[in-house]
Amino acid sequence: MVDQVFINGCLLVLSAVMGGLLVSPINKQGNFYLRVRSWWWMLGVLALVTFAGQRYFQLLIWLLGAYGALEILSQHHPLSKWNAAIGVVLLPASAALWSVSPLVSLLVLSSLLFTLAVTTSLRHGNKKLSMTLLLCLFASIVAMSQLLAFDAQGDGISWVLYLFFVTQINDVSQYFWGKSCGKSKLLQNVSPNKTREGALGGVLTSSLLGVFVGGYLLDLEPMVALSVSMLLAITGICGDLLVSLYKRRVGVKDMGALIPGHGGLLDRIDSLLISAPVLWMFSYQLMEPALFAF
Repeated sequence: MVDQVFINGCLLVLSAVMGGLLVSPINKQGNFYLRVRSWWWMLGVLALVTFAGQRYFQLLIWLLGAYGALEILSQHHPLSKWNAAIGVVLLPASAALWSVSPLVSLLVLSSLLFTLAVTTSLRHGNKKLSMTLLLCLFASIVAMSQLLAFDAQGDGISWVLYLFFVTQINDVSQYFWGKSCGKSKLLQNVSPNKTREGALGGVLTSSLLGVFVGGYLLDLEPMVALSVSMLLAITGICGDLLVSLYKRRVGVKDMGALIPGHGGLLDRIDSLLISAPVLWMFSYQLMEPALFAF
């Protein structure tokens, strides 16, 4: 528990330091000030559920899935309250059922996707991309829930905190390096504000810090922690670009307005959509190597 709280503190200090470097003088109406203030709130919630324990952390993950599904569904029309309720309930429910029966879990998810495909349409006809995003959200919620299941060995929350640390520090570092020295666009047609310099700086920064965090929380060897952290950073960027592509296709700037300075919830957790399943597969390789033996 002390280790987990220490990592929360590191996140808090790093976000504050980067905010101090970029905001001078402080503009309390500026976007970056709002981003930093929201970070303090989000890290406060993370610290609370860390203290509360595994059950409350699991509840937080299911709530992320429910609200993320709602943000995706808000792009569908006509979207009745009934359809919205089905999506918000079934996506986290199907993820929760994975531990009981993966087959039942996938059947519940399939019923959700079929219902949406039949009863709604999507602006500019991007229903396939919307279904892909829902599948990625489902996979990330399942992955984080399964990582929490390692709590039987006493490190379930530590795995999820490690995931959060690397992906979110990657996001913050990309913003910092992009604003500081970003010149070349990464994928201008998908994410105009993302630069190659920012992406490279984010990957390197989060990978190096991930070596310390992975070793401290999970006793990972330095080269293992470096490799996994770099993979999480790269897949985090891929998740970010996936959501950016979706927003451009449907013609919206943000997925919502839940988090001031960030946009919607999915604008904040997009880096988890692909990186969480990747870390889950790695953790199984580490915990149960026989599952991947050929």
